[in-house]
Amino acid sequence: SRPCSLALGGGPAAACRRAAGVRRRHHRAPHGSLRSYGNKSRKQGVACGTRAAHRSDPAPAVELYLMKVPLQLPALLDVASRPVARLFPPLVEHSAIILQLGSTLSHSSTPDCRGSSTGGGAAEASTTEQLLVCDFQPRHPTQVDVAVALLAGRSVAGVLQQRYLDELPSRRCWRVCTVHCTAEHALHQVQEHNRDWEASGRSRLSLVANNCNSYVDALLDKLCGDRGFRVRLEQQRLLCRVRGKAEPPRDALARG
Repeated sequence: SRPCSLALGGGPAAACRRAAGVRRRHHRAPHGSLRSYGNKSRKQGVACGTRAAHRSDPAPAVELYLMKVPLQLPALLDVASRPVARLFPPLVEHSAIILQLGSTLSHSSTPDCRGSSTGGGAAEASTTEQLLVCDFQPRHPTQVDVAVALLAGRSVAGVLQQRYLDELPSRRCWRVCTVHCTAEHALHQVQEHNRDWEASGRSRLSLVANNCNSYVDALLDKLCGDRGFRVRLEQQRLLCRVRGKAEPPRDALARG
Protein backbone atom coordinates (compact mmCIF):
# COMPACT_ATOMS: atom_id res chain seq x y z
CA SER A 1 0.00 0.00 0.00
CA ARG A 2 2.95 2.32 0.44
CA PRO A 3 3.53 3.03 -3.25
CA CYS A 4 -0.16 3.84 -3.69
CA SER A 5 -0.03 6.35 -0.84
CA LEU A 6 3.05 8.05 -2.21
CA ALA A 7 1.43 8.23 -5.60
CA LEU A 8 -1.28 10.45 -4.19
CA GLY A 9 1.37 13.07 -3.42
CA GLY A 10 2.44 14.84 -0.25
CA GLY A 11 5.07 12.38 0.95
CA PRO A 12 5.00 9.85 3.81
CA ALA A 13 3.57 12.32 6.35
CA ALA A 14 0.60 13.11 4.12
CA ALA A 15 0.06 9.40 3.51
CA CYS A 16 -0.07 8.76 7.24
CA ARG A 17 -2.63 11.52 7.74
CA ARG A 18 -4.80 10.15 4.95
CA ALA A 19 -4.58 6.67 6.43
CA ALA A 20 -5.67 7.95 9.84
CA GLY A 21 -8.44 10.03 8.36
CA VAL A 22 -6.99 13.35 9.69
CA ARG A 23 -7.60 16.44 7.61
CA ARG A 24 -5.51 19.61 7.78
CA ARG A 25 -7.22 22.09 10.11
CA HIS A 26 -8.23 25.58 9.05
CA HIS A 27 -9.43 28.31 11.42
CA ARG A 28 -12.47 30.42 10.78
CA ALA A 29 -11.08 33.95 10.52
CA PRO A 30 -12.92 37.29 10.27
CA HIS A 31 -13.69 38.69 6.85
CA GLY A 32 -10.61 40.10 5.13
CA SER A 33 -8.03 38.35 7.35
CA LEU A 34 -5.81 35.33 6.65
CA ARG A 35 -7.70 32.04 6.24
CA SER A 36 -5.02 29.47 7.04
CA TYR A 37 -2.29 29.05 9.59
CA GLY A 38 -0.03 27.77 6.88
CA ASN A 39 -0.17 30.91 4.71
CA LYS A 40 3.09 32.38 6.04
CA SER A 41 4.10 34.16 2.85
CA ARG A 42 0.79 36.04 2.74
CA LYS A 43 1.21 37.12 6.38
CA GLN A 44 4.67 38.46 5.62
CA GLY A 45 3.36 40.33 2.59
CA VAL A 46 0.65 42.05 4.63
CA ALA A 47 3.14 42.96 7.36
CA CYS A 48 5.57 44.42 4.82
CA GLY A 49 2.76 46.45 3.24
CA THR A 50 1.78 47.84 6.66
CA ARG A 51 5.34 48.87 7.41
CA ALA A 52 5.62 50.55 4.01
CA ALA A 53 2.42 52.49 4.68
CA HIS A 54 3.79 53.68 8.02
CA ARG A 55 7.03 54.75 6.39
CA SER A 56 5.14 56.84 3.85
CA ASP A 57 3.42 58.90 6.58
CA PRO A 58 5.25 62.19 7.34
CA ALA A 59 7.04 62.23 10.68
CA PRO A 60 5.70 64.78 13.18
CA ALA A 61 7.82 67.91 13.50
CA VAL A 62 7.73 71.29 15.22
CA GLU A 63 9.31 74.40 13.70
CA LEU A 64 10.99 76.88 16.04
CA TYR A 65 11.25 80.61 15.29
CA LEU A 66 12.80 83.56 17.11
CA MET A 67 10.69 86.71 16.95
CA LYS A 68 11.71 90.29 17.75
CA VAL A 69 9.12 92.99 18.52
CA PRO A 70 9.46 96.53 19.93
CA LEU A 71 9.39 96.82 23.70
CA GLN A 72 6.17 97.94 25.33
CA LEU A 73 7.15 101.21 27.01
CA PRO A 74 5.35 104.18 28.59
CA ALA A 75 4.50 106.83 26.01
CA LEU A 76 7.29 109.24 27.02
CA LEU A 77 10.00 106.58 27.00
CA ASP A 78 8.68 105.18 23.76
CA VAL A 79 9.31 108.51 22.01
CA ALA A 80 12.75 108.86 23.61
CA SER A 81 13.77 105.35 22.55
CA ARG A 82 13.18 105.83 18.83
CA PRO A 83 16.69 107.18 18.04
CA VAL A 84 18.17 104.23 19.94
CA ALA A 85 15.98 101.84 17.98
CA ARG A 86 17.34 103.19 14.70
CA LEU A 87 20.98 102.90 15.81
CA PHE A 88 20.88 99.60 17.71
CA PRO A 89 17.47 97.85 17.69
CA PRO A 90 18.32 95.02 20.13
CA LEU A 91 18.40 97.50 23.03
CA VAL A 92 14.69 98.26 22.65
CA GLU A 93 13.45 94.91 21.31
CA HIS A 94 11.60 92.10 23.02
CA SER A 95 12.51 88.49 22.21
CA ALA A 96 10.06 85.59 22.00
CA ILE A 97 9.94 82.03 20.68
CA ILE A 98 7.30 80.82 18.22
CA LEU A 99 6.47 77.12 17.99
CA GLN A 100 4.76 76.06 14.78
CA LEU A 101 2.95 73.09 16.22
CA GLY A 102 1.18 71.77 13.15
CA SER A 103 -2.09 69.82 13.06
CA THR A 104 -1.08 67.02 15.48
CA LEU A 105 -1.94 69.09 18.55
CA SER A 106 -4.84 67.67 20.53
CA HIS A 107 -7.42 69.81 22.32
CA SER A 108 -6.58 68.39 25.73
CA SER A 109 -2.93 69.44 25.44
CA THR A 110 -3.64 73.04 24.48
CA PRO A 111 -2.54 75.50 27.20
CA ASP A 112 -4.81 78.21 28.50
CA CYS A 113 -3.43 81.26 26.69
CA ARG A 114 -5.69 83.90 28.15
CA GLY A 115 -3.07 84.93 30.69
CA SER A 116 -0.10 83.41 32.47
CA SER A 117 0.86 80.06 31.11
CA THR A 118 2.90 77.93 33.45
CA GLY A 119 -0.09 75.71 34.11
CA GLY A 120 -1.54 73.25 31.64
CA GLY A 121 -5.20 74.21 31.58
CA ALA A 122 -7.25 72.98 28.68
CA ALA A 123 -8.73 75.36 26.15
CA GLU A 124 -10.56 74.91 22.89
CA ALA A 125 -8.12 74.90 19.96
CA SER A 126 -9.05 75.62 16.36
CA THR A 127 -7.12 74.66 13.25
CA THR A 128 -5.59 78.15 13.07
CA GLU A 129 -4.12 77.92 16.56
CA GLN A 130 -0.84 76.39 15.48
CA LEU A 131 1.63 79.24 16.13
CA LEU A 132 2.33 79.39 19.86
CA VAL A 133 4.32 82.37 21.21
CA CYS A 134 6.27 81.89 24.45
CA ASP A 135 7.98 84.80 26.22
CA PHE A 136 8.91 86.43 29.52
CA GLN A 137 8.19 90.10 30.16
CA PRO A 138 7.29 92.54 32.98
CA ARG A 139 3.84 92.03 34.43
CA HIS A 140 3.00 95.73 33.84
CA PRO A 141 5.37 96.87 31.06
CA THR A 142 3.69 100.21 30.31
CA GLN A 143 3.69 101.56 33.86
CA VAL A 144 6.16 104.39 34.44
CA ASP A 145 7.35 103.13 37.83
CA VAL A 146 8.15 99.74 36.29
CA ALA A 147 10.20 101.33 33.50
CA VAL A 148 12.04 103.56 35.98
CA ALA A 149 12.86 100.59 38.21
CA LEU A 150 14.25 98.63 35.28
CA LEU A 151 16.36 101.56 34.07
CA ALA A 152 17.71 101.97 37.60
CA GLY A 153 18.92 98.36 37.57
CA ARG A 154 16.26 96.95 39.88
CA SER A 155 14.12 93.90 39.23
CA VAL A 156 10.35 93.88 38.73
CA ALA A 157 7.66 91.20 38.71
CA GLY A 158 7.73 89.20 35.51
CA VAL A 159 5.21 86.91 33.86
CA LEU A 160 5.57 83.92 31.56
CA GLN A 161 3.10 84.12 28.70
CA GLN A 162 1.79 81.86 25.97
CA ARG A 163 -0.51 83.09 23.22
CA TYR A 164 -1.39 82.18 19.66
CA LEU A 165 -0.77 83.98 16.37
CA ASP A 166 -2.81 83.65 13.19
CA GLU A 167 0.30 83.78 10.97
CA LEU A 168 4.04 84.20 11.13
CA PRO A 169 5.28 87.81 11.26
CA SER A 170 6.63 89.01 7.95
CA ARG A 171 9.53 90.92 9.58
CA ARG A 172 11.97 90.24 12.40
CA CYS A 173 11.17 86.55 12.57
CA TRP A 174 13.85 83.93 11.94
CA ARG A 175 13.64 80.16 11.78
CA VAL A 176 15.83 78.38 14.30
CA CYS A 177 15.45 74.71 13.40
CA THR A 178 13.08 71.77 13.00
CA VAL A 179 12.50 69.56 16.04
CA HIS A 180 11.27 66.07 15.15
CA CYS A 181 8.69 65.46 17.84
CA THR A 182 4.94 65.67 18.32
CA ALA A 183 3.19 68.90 19.24
CA GLU A 184 2.13 67.37 22.56
CA HIS A 185 5.75 66.60 23.43
CA ALA A 186 6.88 70.13 22.53
CA LEU A 187 4.12 71.64 24.68
CA HIS A 188 5.10 69.40 27.58
CA GLN A 189 8.71 70.58 27.25
CA VAL A 190 7.62 74.25 27.31
CA GLN A 191 5.41 73.77 30.35
CA GLU A 192 8.13 71.85 32.16
CA HIS A 193 10.62 74.61 31.37
CA ASN A 194 8.23 77.28 32.68
CA ARG A 195 7.68 75.37 35.92
CA ASP A 196 11.43 75.02 36.42
CA TRP A 197 11.90 78.72 35.60
CA GLU A 198 9.54 79.82 38.37
CA ALA A 199 10.69 77.15 40.82
CA SER A 200 14.28 78.39 40.52
CA GLY A 201 13.24 81.89 41.65
CA ARG A 202 13.55 83.55 38.23
CA SER A 203 10.11 85.15 38.22
CA ARG A 204 11.68 88.57 38.82
CA LEU A 205 12.75 90.34 35.62
CA SER A 206 15.85 92.52 35.32
CA LEU A 207 17.45 94.21 32.32
CA VAL A 208 20.87 92.99 33.39
CA ALA A 209 20.65 89.30 34.25
CA ASN A 210 17.17 87.84 33.96
CA ASN A 211 15.10 89.07 31.01
CA CYS A 212 13.38 88.00 27.81
CA ASN A 213 16.71 87.12 26.18
CA SER A 214 17.65 84.86 29.08
CA TYR A 215 14.32 83.08 28.76
CA VAL A 216 14.67 82.65 24.98
CA ASP A 217 18.18 81.22 25.29
CA ALA A 218 17.13 78.77 28.01
CA LEU A 219 14.00 77.64 26.13
CA LEU A 220 15.92 77.01 22.91
CA ASP A 221 18.45 75.03 24.91
CA LYS A 222 15.57 72.95 26.31
CA LEU A 223 13.84 72.34 22.98
CA CYS A 224 16.74 71.89 20.55
CA GLY A 225 20.01 72.34 22.46
CA ASP A 226 20.94 75.60 20.68
CA ARG A 227 21.44 78.23 23.39
CA GLY A 228 23.61 80.45 21.21
CA PHE A 229 21.24 81.05 18.28
CA ARG A 230 20.09 84.49 19.45
CA VAL A 231 23.68 85.72 19.89
CA ARG A 232 24.67 84.52 16.41
CA LEU A 233 21.59 86.21 14.98
CA GLU A 234 22.45 89.55 16.62
CA GLN A 235 25.97 89.32 15.26
CA GLN A 236 24.60 88.68 11.78
CA ARG A 237 22.16 91.60 12.07
CA LEU A 238 24.95 93.92 13.22
CA LEU A 239 27.10 92.84 10.28
CA CYS A 240 24.23 93.58 7.89
CA ARG A 241 23.76 97.07 9.37
CA VAL A 242 27.47 97.83 9.08
CA ARG A 243 27.41 96.79 5.43
CA GLY A 244 24.24 98.78 4.78
CA LYS A 245 22.22 95.68 3.96
CA ALA A 246 18.72 94.63 4.96
CA GLU A 247 17.94 92.26 7.80
CA PRO A 248 19.16 88.65 7.37
CA PRO A 249 16.65 86.41 5.56
CA ARG A 250 14.38 84.17 7.59
CA ASP A 251 16.41 80.99 7.06
CA ALA A 252 19.84 82.63 7.22
CA LEU A 253 20.96 80.73 10.32
CA ALA A 254 18.43 77.88 10.40
CA ARG A 255 19.58 74.33 10.78
CA GLY A 256 17.74 71.08 10.22
